[in-house]
Amino acid sequence: MFLRLLVCLVFLLPASLLADDWDALKQPGAIALMRHALAPGGGDPEGFTLGDCATQRNLDARGPDQARRIGGDRLTQTAETLNALSALPDDSRALLVTHQVNITALTGVMPQSGEIIVARMLNDGTLEVSGRVNIAP
Repeated sequence: MFLRLLVCLVFLLPASLLADDWDALKQPGAIALMRHALAPGGGDPEGFTLGDCATQRNLDARGPDQARRIGGDRLTQTAETLNALSALPDDSRALLVTHQVNITALTGVMPQSGEIIVARMLNDGTLEVSGRVNIAP
């Protein structure tokens, strides 16, 4: 029994998470939220030490203030994006290419690089995920 469960988790679950649901994009009102493609050069340098900030990629002198301002506007930006999307005609389709944190804030889903999360606007002004399309690197 354990072996069957393991096989399902290893083979079937990833396939469902990486579904290529192109049909969801064809539906009227589809909103496609695409995480930008792989972006080399970001993240910590090779050989960094987790407990030693001097070895990690750090903000420049303006970064901490900018980060505080961005963090303070996070909820406002998400609400404004949802308002703009809800103002679209019901039969239109939209594509937004953005960062993972924005897609997660809008849908609760954490997409892979290059992945498209397909959603539709609900009557309460929130997004409901209706499909996913993974474009492998």
